[in-house]
Amino acid sequence: MNDTSARSELKTNYKPHYIVVASAIAIVALLAIAPMLLRNYPIGHSTKFNLSWAFQYQQQFLGGQFYPRWLESSNFGFGNATFAFYPPICMVMTLPFRVLGFNLLGSLIASMWLAAVILGLGLYLYSRRFFPVWLSVVVSGLGMMSPYLAVDMYHRAAIAEVWGIVFIPWVLWATQRALDLPERRYPLLALIISYGLMALSHLPTLVIFTIVWVFYPWVMSDRTSPSASLGVNVRRCYSGAILAFGCTAFFLLPVLLDQSFVYIEFVTEDPEYRPQNRLIVDGVLSLHPKFSDHWFDPVLLPVWWSAIAAIALASGWWLYRVWRDRDRITESITSTSNQSDPAIDPILEAGFRFWLPSSILAILMMTDVLGWLYPLSHLLLERIQFSWRWFAITVVTVPLLCGYLLYKLQIAIAKGNWQPKLKQVAIVTVIALLSILQFRITNQLANRAWYDGAFLNKFEAAIMQKRFPIEPNTDGSSQPFFDWHRLYADGVALGDVPEYRTDISRSFPIPPPRNQPLVSVASGSVADVQILQWGYGFRRFAVNAPATAELLLRMLYYPAWFVQIDGKFVPLEVTQMGQLKVTVPAGKHLVEVSYLGTLSDWIGSGITVIALVITAIGWRRNFAFLALPKQVSRSFIPEAKVEEIDSSTRST
Repeated sequence: MNDTSARSELKTNYKPHYIVVASAIAIVALLAIAPMLLRNYPIGHSTKFNLSWAFQYQQQFLGGQFYPRWLESSNFGFGNATFAFYPPICMVMTLPFRVLGFNLLGSLIASMWLAAVILGLGLYLYSRRFFPVWLSVVVSGLGMMSPYLAVDMYHRAAIAEVWGIVFIPWVLWATQRALDLPERRYPLLALIISYGLMALSHLPTLVIFTIVWVFYPWVMSDRTSPSASLGVNVRRCYSGAILAFGCTAFFLLPVLLDQSFVYIEFVTEDPEYRPQNRLIVDGVLSLHPKFSDHWFDPVLLPVWWSAIAAIALASGWWLYRVWRDRDRITESITSTSNQSDPAIDPILEAGFRFWLPSSILAILMMTDVLGWLYPLSHLLLERIQFSWRWFAITVVTVPLLCGYLLYKLQIAIAKGNWQPKLKQVAIVTVIALLSILQFRITNQLANRAWYDGAFLNKFEAAIMQKRFPIEPNTDGSSQPFFDWHRLYADGVALGDVPEYRTDISRSFPIPPPRNQPLVSVASGSVADVQILQWGYGFRRFAVNAPATAELLLRMLYYPAWFVQIDGKFVPLEVTQMGQLKVTVPAGKHLVEVSYLGTLSDWIGSGITVIALVITAIGWRRNFAFLALPKQVSRSFIPEAKVEEIDSSTRST
C-alpha cells in the first residue's frame, strides 16, 4: 500500500459531533478532579492562601467592589495590597460557582474542573489543525490528565499557575489561525483575548511561555509564501501580543512600576526560592547528574520521567527520519523523478519542529545545562522562583508530541497489509495503554497529596462567620489556625503573604500587639470619633477635636489610599511602624479615606483604554493597518482548503 492510499484509508466523511467531544472533555475533567470530589480540597502549599483570598475576593466583589486590589480582612484586618500584584483570574473563576450557591471549598473545586475543561477545549481546537477528531480528543485528554497539572492541583494548590497553563493552547490556536487566515479578523482578536487572560492568570507562566512563543510565528509560517506576506503575518501575531499586554496594562504596569512600594524581594530572598538552586537535575555538565534532594522535589520525578520518555521517543523519531531522508535524497539524485511525499503535512511537521525544541528547552532549563541563565536575568527569569515551572510548557507540548507519534503510527499501520479490524485494534490498544499509564501516574500523584476534609470544613466555617469590618479581639489568647492565620475565642484572624506589604510596614507586628478599633486616637491627642461608613475601599468618619489630633486607622500604609478632610485632599501620613495616620485640626471635620490607586494604576488604565480603542477600530477595519495591500495579501493555505479549515472539519 502506497502513502497516498494509506492517507485515503484514514479519511472520514462525518462532521465532528461537538456535543460528544465537549461531553468527553467534561467527563475527563471530572476524572482529573475526582480525588477532590471524593476527599475534599487538598491541603497543598497555597491552600491557606487560596481559602483566605477566595473568601475575601468573593466577599468584596459581591459587596460591590468590581476589582478588589486591596484585601480588607488580611493581616488581622489591617489589609494587604495582594491583588494589586497578584493576577486575579484564579479568583474571578470561582465567582460564578459562588453565585450559583457553591460553598467556598466547592467554588475552588469547581473552578479546577472549569480549568480542566477550558484546557481540554483549547487543546482540542488547536490539535484539530493537525490531527483527526479522535486523535485531537486523545491529545486533549492527555493534557487534562497531565502529571504536572496534578502536582499543581493536589500538592501545591497552585491554582493561579493552573489557569496560566490553561490559556497556553488557546494562544497557540489563535496564533495558528492568524497565520492560516491572515485576512480574517477573529483570529487576531482571539489572540488578544487569550494572551490577555494568560497575563491576568500567572506571571511566571507568562514569562516562560512568551520566551517560547516568540519563535512560533516564524516556525509555523509558510516558507513558500512571499517574504512580504511572511513578515506581515508574523508582525500581526506580535502586534496581537502587544495589544494583549496593552489591554491588561491596568494590571501589568503597576506590577512592574510599583514593586518599590512593597517587599517584593521576599519572593527570592530565601535561596530556596531561586530557580538556580532548585534544579531538578544538577551535574549534567560534569557528567555526574544528581536529582534534587529538596524535600518537595522528589514529588516531581514522575513528571520528569514521563516528559523525558515522550521527548526521547519524539527525538528518536526525528533522528530516524533524518537518517531515512538522507537515503531518500541519495535515491532522488539518481532517480528520474523527484516527487514530494504526499503523506507529509508541512504544517504538522512545522508544529513538530516547534513542540519538540520547546519541550527540550523546558527540560534543559531545569538542569545545570541552562540553569546558569537565571542569575543573569535577576528581574525576569529568577522571579519564577522554581526551575520546574518550565513543566508548564510540557503540559501542552508533550501531549502534542504523543499525538504526532500516534498519528505517524496510524499511518504506518494503515500502510501495512493487515485486516482493517486488526489495524483498528492495534491503534486502540496503543492509545489505551498510553491513557492507562498517564492516568496511573496522575492518580498516584493525587493519592499522595494531603487531605483533611474535617479541618478544612472547620476553617471554612470559621472564616465564613467573619463580618467585615469586625475582627476578633486580639488581646485574648489565640492559637495558630492553618499556619499564618490565628483562631481567637471570638473568631479567626487572617494573615497574608509579606511580599505585598509596603516596605515601611514590614516591621508592623502581625498579630498586632494590642486590639485596635477602626479608628483610635494616638497617645497625647483628644478627639471624639464617629464612624459613618467603613466599606470596601472607602471609609468616612466624623471627628470633633478640641485641638489638633492624630488618629490611627486600622490600616497598613499603601500609597494607593487617599485622605480627604472636609473634601480637600491632604498628604498621606504613616507611623514609624507602617500604620496609616491622619492628623486633623481642631474643630469638627469629615474625614474620607478612599482607595483611588497609584499613578501606575491610572497610567495603566489609560493604556488599557487606548489598547481597547485600537482593538475596536482594528476590528471594524479588519485590522487593515496590519495587513498587506489587497493585491499581495493572501492566505498561506490554498483557496480550496480555507473554508475546510475555518469550519474545523478537516479530513484526516
